Amino acid sequence: MKIRTGMGMFPGGLRFVDPRTGRKWMDAYTFMGDRVKQIIEHRASNPTIYVLPQDAAFLDMQQVAAEVAEQNCTRINNDKNWCFDGTQAMAKNVNISKATPPLPEQKCPKCNAPLVPRYCPTCGGHKIIGYTCPACNHRIDV
Repeated sequence: MKIRTGMGMFPGGLRFVDPRTGRKWMDAYTFMGDRVKQIIEHRASNPTIYVLPQDAAFLDMQQVAAEVAEQNCTRINNDKNWCFDGTQAMAKNVNISKATPPLPEQKCPKCNAPLVPRYCPTCGGHKIIGYTCPACNHRIDV
């Protein structure tokens, strides 16, 4: 399983338990890249448990990220809102609307200047929520 990006912080954080050492990372605020680095540093500091070269894959960033994703997706029962199998970009039950089309005239009704679209700050800019006129600051909400 893979974890969707751009969805905010994963529910409960990106927890991980190293299968060989039992070391646990349980905080709810660490991002994937940082978590992967922490795990690799831990494994590299335990050369009697993670022996090179045969265990080199356990120090690979992509391999470790896949392990973190697998443990966390399993923990939330592979919730399709957060996890996917790598073949589908978005679960069928997740509804992110397409961007709102611009106003046909694209001109400010007050001063006839070109309008600038305003994008939704919470959905990552997937939807236009209105327009602003840079000349007279007139706002149009959609």
